[in-house]
Amino acid sequence: MKPPITRWTRFFIAAVLPAACAQAVPPEPTEQSEPTTANETKESSSDRYAGAPKSARSIAQLLMARHKQDLPGKETLAHYDDAEASLAWLADHGGRMVLRVRALASLRFYTGDTTRQVLLHVLTSPDSHAALRAAAITGSGGLDLDRDAELRAAVEQAARQDDPRIARAVERRMQRNTP
Repeated sequence: MKPPITRWTRFFIAAVLPAACAQAVPPEPTEQSEPTTANETKESSSDRYAGAPKSARSIAQLLMARHKQDLPGKETLAHYDDAEASLAWLADHGGRMVLRVRALASLRFYTGDTTRQVLLHVLTSPDSHAALRAAAITGSGGLDLDRDAELRAAVEQAARQDDPRIARAVERRMQRNTP
C-alpha cells in the first residue's frame, strides 16, 4: 500500500525539491577580475608561458610529477634543446613553489652561465624563500665551487642561516665537492 500524498508532500515536490536540486551558476567573470588559480581561464594559462622558451610548458608538466622518483633526469631533459633555459625560466616564473624548487634543483645537470646566474640570484636575494635557497644549493651540484669563488661565498653565506632545509642542502653540497 502506497503512503497517501499529503499537502506536505505536494509542497515538498513543488517548492523545496526544485530549489535544492538547482545548480548554482557561477557569476560571469568581468574583465577587471583576476582569474583564481583554482579556476583559471584557458587564456590565462596560455599567457602564463608567454615569453618562455618553447619547452618550458612540457618540462613544467614533467616537474609536476607526484612522486620524486618520477621527476625527469638528465637523460629525459637531454631530449629538449632548450632545457637549461626552460628550467631557468621556470625557476624564476614558475607559478607554484614546488615547480620553482624542482626547476632549481634540476639545474644541477647544467654548467652554463645561465644556470650560474639564476642560482646566484636566488642565493643572494634577501627575498628568496628558504626552500628556494636550498634548491639553489642543490642545483649548484653541476658547478665546481673550488673554481667559482662568488658561488662558493653565496653558498657559505646561505649556510649561516638557521633554516634546517638550507643546512641539509649545504651539508650534502659540501660533501659532494670534497675529493
